[in-house]
Amino acid sequence: MSVQRDSVGNEPQLSVVVPVCNEAENVEPLAREIHAALGSRAYEMIFIDDGSTDRSFAVLTRLLQEDRHLRVIRFRRNYGQTAAMAAGLSHASPAVAGAVSR
Repeated sequence: MSVQRDSVGNEPQLSVVVPVCNEAENVEPLAREIHAALGSRAYEMIFIDDGSTDRSFAVLTRLLQEDRHLRVIRFRRNYGQTAAMAAGLSHASPAVAGAVSR
């Protein structure tokens, strides 16, 4: 797993974990709002597509090409919000995960 670093090479100090299911119209505005709020910080956004049947994954894939802070996990089917959150937290940057487990 590669760790996304900010423009000066710092590991993310904050991970925003977002489970989504059939939210194609909402993921892009949400990602842009998160970026606007956290743009100067070292952060990562982890979106988990929890088995969406709409264009959510396609939108996330496009955004992945545009935003270096974004990471995407895709479930083949819907496992539920708890499983999606657990997957996102398990893929969080080591710096963030270490701070949480202390």
